[in-house]
Amino acid sequence: EVLEFEQYYECHKCDLFFHVKCTELSLEEYHTSHPEHPLKFLKGEEAPVYADKNCLLCGMEFNQEFHHCAVCNFSICKECMKN
Repeated sequence: EVLEFEQYYECHKCDLFFHVKCTELSLEEYHTSHPEHPLKFLKGEEAPVYADKNCLLCGMEFNQEFHHCAVCNFSICKECMKN
């Protein structure tokens, strides 16, 4: 949902709106808790079957979006990724 005071991009042809911040997100980032490999941003339905469904830092269960290293089967939630 785009609020009227937020900056966004709009496609007039498709009638789609995108937050400016969302368009600047990287799909892969490094985190200090796992410096060996980048963590890929995934949505719940994209998660590999073998992936742990809990954040390895705070223990929170994922239900939608998280960051994951397929090499190490290392997953963390969005909140921990920010820290």
